[in-house]
Amino acid sequence: MEKGNESGGKRREVVSSMKRRALWHDYRGLSIYMVTIETGGRRPLLCEIEGTPAAPRVWPSPLGRALKEAWERMAVVYDGVRPLWFQLMPDHLHGILHFDGTADVHLGRVVNGLKIAGNKAYRAAGLASAEEPSLWAPGYHDRVLGDENHLARMVKYVKDNPRRALMRRANPRLFEVVHDLEAAGRKFEAQGNIFLLERPERVAVRVSRRVKTGEEIAAVVERFVAMARGGAVLMSPSISPGEMAVRDALLDAELPFVLVRPSGFERYGKPSGRLFEACAAGLLLQVSEHPFTTRRVELTRPLCEEMNSLAAALATPPPGE
Repeated sequence: MEKGNESGGKRREVVSSMKRRALWHDYRGLSIYMVTIETGGRRPLLCEIEGTPAAPRVWPSPLGRALKEAWERMAVVYDGVRPLWFQLMPDHLHGILHFDGTADVHLGRVVNGLKIAGNKAYRAAGLASAEEPSLWAPGYHDRVLGDENHLARMVKYVKDNPRRALMRRANPRLFEVVHDLEAAGRKFEAQGNIFLLERPERVAVRVSRRVKTGEEIAAVVERFVAMARGGAVLMSPSISPGEMAVRDALLDAELPFVLVRPSGFERYGKPSGRLFEACAAGLLLQVSEHPFTTRRVELTRPLCEEMNSLAAALATPPPGE
C-alpha cells in the first residue's frame, strides 16, 4: 500500500492515467514494467554522454541526480513496488519496475511521483519559465514485460542506450525519418540509408510459406545471399519463415537490406537490436506507406500483399524485361 492517505482527487488522477494505458491490464497487479519518460521538447537536461561507443560515460546533471535519488526511494515510498533498473539519457529516462502484486497503487501514480520530484528539482534550479513550466512532456510510455527472457532483453536494451546514442551522434543522417519520398509511383516514408534505393540492382525477396523445411529454407537463403554478395540490395517485408531467414542471414553477413514495414516511424523512433547496428553501419533502409501507430498492426493478407507490392515496385526489373 502507498504510505499516506489517498484522497478522492488522487483516485481520479489514477483513473485518468489509466485511460491512457492498456485497459485490459491491471496496473496494480503482479507485473514488471519498463517506463520511458521524456523531457518537454526533448530538452537535453538530464545528463551528458561522453566517450566512445566502446566506452560510453554518462554524467548526470543536478536534475538527473535528483531523479536517480527519487527512483531509489520508490521502494520506501510505495509498498509492493521495487525499482530494478534506471537509465538516464539527455532528454529522457528509462526505468524498470517490479510490482509484486500487493501494491495498492497504480503505475501512473508511481510515474507521477517521479515527475513531481523532477519538477521540484527543475524549479529549484531556476529552469522553470512561463513557456516551460514543467520539466516533462505530457504522459509516459510503458511496456509490460512478459517473462524473465523479456526482462533480460529490456535490461540489455536500457543499459545499451548510451552506446547507441553515441553511434547515432556519429551517424545522425542514418537515423533521420524522411517523409514524402516517391519512387515507382508510390509515396512512402523511410529511415536509414536512402541511397540503397539508388543501387543499380535491387531484388524483391518473396518466399512462399510452403517453403518450410530446414533444407528448403537453407537453399533459398543461399541463393539470395549470393545475390547480395554480388552487389544486389535485397528488399522485403520479411513475413514468411523463409523471408525472415534471408533477413537474418543478411544481418549476419553485414549485407545491405531494405525492410518494408507495416507502419511508419515515430518522430524520435529508432530501430532496435540488430537492425539498429545495421542502420548505424548504413546497411539498412526501412520504408512504409502507412503512418506511424502505437497499436499492434495485424498482418492481414491484403496488407501483406501491399507490402510485397511496394518491395516489388522499388526493385529493378529482372534482366530481359
